[in-house]
Amino acid sequence: MQNFDILHPGVWFGPKLESQEGICLSPVGELGELQFLCEHLKRGDFSVRPRLQELIVSCRDTSVRKQAVRLYFYTARHQDVAFVCNLLEELDHDDILTVVVTAPDTLSPEVVPYLFTLLGEYDETSISQDILSSVNRIFPWGYDGGETDLIGLSEKFSGFAKSLVAGAYYYEGALTHPGSLCKALIEAVAQSRHSKRKFPLANAPTLLSVWSGEKCPVFYGQDVDDRCMQDVLGYVNRIASLQWDTGKKYFYRNIVE
Repeated sequence: MQNFDILHPGVWFGPKLESQEGICLSPVGELGELQFLCEHLKRGDFSVRPRLQELIVSCRDTSVRKQAVRLYFYTARHQDVAFVCNLLEELDHDDILTVVVTAPDTLSPEVVPYLFTLLGEYDETSISQDILSSVNRIFPWGYDGGETDLIGLSEKFSGFAKSLVAGAYYYEGALTHPGSLCKALIEAVAQSRHSKRKFPLANAPTLLSVWSGEKCPVFYGQDVDDRCMQDVLGYVNRIASLQWDTGKKYFYRNIVE
């Protein structure tokens, strides 16, 4: 645990400390505060969420702020999404890109209208493709990187929004559940193994790692061999053995509430 670097976390936020006593009660500096809050959130203590908001607002270290935003989105409820999105006018380009790329990790359709608003401001810039890709992760409509009819897209999303289950969380247009991610993970690993290509850029390893608190054994750019395949199958079996409710959002096996 001592060697885990929260500023370069990879697919998750590190293992949960074995005991409460291991959490520093008087964190020093912005990095210490981030680590303190992260450990409490991994234990399901979402009462520290306002303190994480304060860190995002006051943080001067850009790398710490970036991870604070990521951590916030993974642990945000529907009603918490507006906090970061309302800060967009005060953020620089890199921070805005962080928000755009990680917005789908909220698993909340509430974030889509904010992304549409950003499209109006950045329609002629390179960031517009990142925004559309993020919208597509929550509400897939077949975005392939080409030109998009924003009015038509907005109308499609309005139709999708009318079908939503109140209070539920969504990923790729469907109610959240690790089962669909496990299936996608196995398919991606099998394809990489068959084609002898490195594991592709995919969201499943990160979401499964963050939801379960158990690090996925495969990640972007990794060589996939028979041993890797077996490790993934074992991982999926362990994830499947846990209790999950459809449409819920989890952080380290804790229901986000």
